[in-house]
Amino acid sequence: MGDERRAWHLALVCLLLAAVAAAESTPIAKLDCQDRCGNVSIPYPFGTTTDCYLNEDFYIACNSTHYDPPRAFLTGSNIEVTNINSRDCYNKSGFPVSSNTPSITLSKFRVSDTDNKFVAIGCDTEATIQGVQDDKGYTSGCISKCDSIDYVDNFTCSGIGCCQTSIAKDVGYFDIAVRSYNNHQGIWDFNPCSYGFVVEENSFNFSSNYLRDLQNVTMMPMVLDWFIGNETCETIKTKSSDDVCQGDSTCYNVDNGSGYRCKCLDGYQGDPYLPNGCQDPNLNKCEKICENTKGNYTCLCPKGYHGDGRTDGTGCVANQSGGSLIIELTVGLGVGITVLIAGSTWSYWAFKKWKLIKLKHKFFRQNGGLMLQQELSRRDSSTETAKIFSAEELETATNNYDESRIIGRGGYGTVYKGTLSDGRTVAIKKSQVVDESQIDQFINEVVVLSQINHRNVVKLLGCCLETEVPLLVYEFITNGTLFEHIHNKSKASSLTFETRLRIAAETAGVLSYLHSSASIPIIHRDVKSTNILLDDSYTAKVSDFGASRLVPLDQAGISTVVQGTLGYLDPEYLQTSQLTEKSDVYSFGVVLLELLTGQKALCLKALKEDRLVQILEKCVVDEAKIEMVEEIGSLARRCLRVKGEERPTMKEVAMELEGLRMMLEHHPWVNNDESRLEETEYLLGEPSLKIGSNGGMNNQNGGILLREHLSRYKEYGETAKLFTAELKKATNNYHESRILGRGSQGTVYKGLLPDGGSVATKKNVVKLLGCCLETQVPLLVYEYVSNGSVFDHLHNADHESFISWEARLKIATEAAEALSYLHSAASPPIIHRDVKLANILLDENYTAKVSDFGASRLVPSNKEQITTLVRGTLGYLDPEYFQTSQLTEKSDVYSFGVVLIELLTGLKALSFERPEHERNLTLYFIAVMKEERLLDITDGQVLHDNNIEQLKKVKGEERPTMKEVRLS
Repeated sequence: MGDERRAWHLALVCLLLAAVAAAESTPIAKLDCQDRCGNVSIPYPFGTTTDCYLNEDFYIACNSTHYDPPRAFLTGSNIEVTNINSRDCYNKSGFPVSSNTPSITLSKFRVSDTDNKFVAIGCDTEATIQGVQDDKGYTSGCISKCDSIDYVDNFTCSGIGCCQTSIAKDVGYFDIAVRSYNNHQGIWDFNPCSYGFVVEENSFNFSSNYLRDLQNVTMMPMVLDWFIGNETCETIKTKSSDDVCQGDSTCYNVDNGSGYRCKCLDGYQGDPYLPNGCQDPNLNKCEKICENTKGNYTCLCPKGYHGDGRTDGTGCVANQSGGSLIIELTVGLGVGITVLIAGSTWSYWAFKKWKLIKLKHKFFRQNGGLMLQQELSRRDSSTETAKIFSAEELETATNNYDESRIIGRGGYGTVYKGTLSDGRTVAIKKSQVVDESQIDQFINEVVVLSQINHRNVVKLLGCCLETEVPLLVYEFITNGTLFEHIHNKSKASSLTFETRLRIAAETAGVLSYLHSSASIPIIHRDVKSTNILLDDSYTAKVSDFGASRLVPLDQAGISTVVQGTLGYLDPEYLQTSQLTEKSDVYSFGVVLLELLTGQKALCLKALKEDRLVQILEKCVVDEAKIEMVEEIGSLARRCLRVKGEERPTMKEVAMELEGLRMMLEHHPWVNNDESRLEETEYLLGEPSLKIGSNGGMNNQNGGILLREHLSRYKEYGETAKLFTAELKKATNNYHESRILGRGSQGTVYKGLLPDGGSVATKKNVVKLLGCCLETQVPLLVYEYVSNGSVFDHLHNADHESFISWEARLKIATEAAEALSYLHSAASPPIIHRDVKLANILLDENYTAKVSDFGASRLVPSNKEQITTLVRGTLGYLDPEYFQTSQLTEKSDVYSFGVVLIELLTGLKALSFERPEHERNLTLYFIAVMKEERLLDITDGQVLHDNNIEQLKKVKGEERPTMKEVRLS
């Protein structure tokens, strides 16, 4: 209906259901009278034709002319069925556009006070209902408020967007009015109107959509109570001629009105207003069908039966014919055959399904499922990091492994492009042969990839073990292999010299990470250009770890059957079967030459003949300086030395390539610039600092939120364990003697767990083992780092002698490596946000471990910075971050620069015990550097400065990255 108008239909169903509860076997209408109108029962004293109702008040108009099925309407009142709803509507400027104040007058009926409620809908709405109760004025109402639709709860009328109140007894007349407090200004977009109406409570469920419009609501029923006459039962009993209650019934006074009603006696049912309308259901003598007659009933038999239909007579007997027995036998036989066929079919499919399940279990065992579970469990790797796909999912994703979906073939299988049900595009690797060695390689690849978290390594999303050959599911890398781009002339032009150098540096960084930074070193064993994939931005992604090996920490190499690709295979490994990380160095040297020359691995002889310049790729000759090409060529030559011990490590290769990249890019931080020292002093000299907080603790310690976040980031690495009562036992009930330290984030206890250590993804980052959320305050469980913090060793007189200059330099290098990994290799990148000496721990070998990630932030891959409340520690806090609240990785670089100054000078970052001009170590250091008096504040064990002042640039863009700091 238009005009923002709402209809409020009187549901006669509700009215008549309250009239009488009659049994199906007893009459509900007078003899020869219609007892239904469409889908509505019409019991006496109501009726649809003359002489079928008690009086005019109970006349029901059955309209079959305009409706199919017919609809029943109540007559004898002023009810306008199409509009019994008060509204008050405004336009966006706050001017009224539509309003009404409806009323209702009932003669022999009352608005039910038990089944109805008065309801108002709106966000600045006051609604009132006024009427007459017992010849006296009656007023009630409610107020509904809300400032935003976000605060409104569906199905709740508690005053926010919707309010309701009860209806008084004995109300036969009322009118409704609504008004707005503020003409719906400020809320007009979602609530232009206020509404008020009476509605049956059980049939109305509030929805926030009603605030915008009630157009879609086609019915809001209201229940009426009815009664006979205006006298009580006691008065009627003195006038027996007026009593309409028939035999086996009794009279009772109504609560809502001034008359009476009738009901059948206990044990009887039917219509108490009809003669013999109340009957004992147990007195019925009919076997099948009972038909009521005036004052009696008749028993009938259904079609196909004969007899008197009475239980005390012949009853109802089925008709017999000559062929009936044959028909019955035929029908019975047909039913039996049908049941047999259905049972056999079900048994066949059940057996087939059982065989399929058994076959899947067989393939699971055959494909090393148990071995995989054992390996992951033994290496403490989280099974949540990779999904176990079903065979059906991957068949659907690849269109049943259609040939057109093949995107590559290799020594270890075929790779298909697939689309998962959630829309993700993936690469699905299908092994070619089912034998023991292939299964070992499959299990090995899952185990190896479960240990790796690096942005330049192709992510393993999951696997499938239910098929005859095992399947691995990877993220899909869109731009193909490096081999294709180098050796396909149509694509080679897209690889500039700068891009080639970056791809080489990124690949070297991955191999360096695998060899030197992963907690358990990993040898790839099949480094080649076809195993280096490129994404849309030509970022390198190392793939295919089927041949890789985890190297025990106490071994430099392992003996193994030779595997690899001709042209890339280390000759020393080929001769001795001794696999070391230098085998990957050799293979990478071949890739480096491919990038320079554009020739395939088996064609590279010019390097030995000193003819490298003659075979360089055209873009390399055009874009690169010959000196830089010679540097890269020299590096490749060293990688390709026959003896592994004469080759550089991948860490050295990565550092050299990064250095060449820096030379190519001309970073602004290389040049000394002291023009910003005054600005630095101003920013660092701020008299106060507001440190942001997390605003309190969730009542449940964030358990649900934690699971959501772990689920969201589980693809990036291992997830933490949830501890319970174990922690109380591990810390001897948090005994004072177990306290290791106290800080802004809480108190640290030493605890002993029953299962010992665990695997970390980065050796210079303290491992988080898990947490406990069942205590009043949440608890975090880390690996125990035994030798305290660098702060303790540097600023505690008891430890000072143990930290030599060499040790300080080693600590700085390892901490820089950890931060470089977080910024440049972790996926997604991580900004620590609280780098300081107290958060760098030392183990028994004085290896640095970065800890305390309570303030850290994950950085989305498409952002270089994020806006956040300022968090950090005075003395270490980046002034640019403090001023702008824009957090970037350069904020960690600034804090690390302060750490370097502490290591160089032995002084605290902030100390109020020193003279005022020396309290802030950074300001003091800058002043000393300007006066060229560095040696005056250098620690006695430190003899020279290492260009640390470059790290103190006030502008983040002028600072190096942590990766560049690590290479310095």
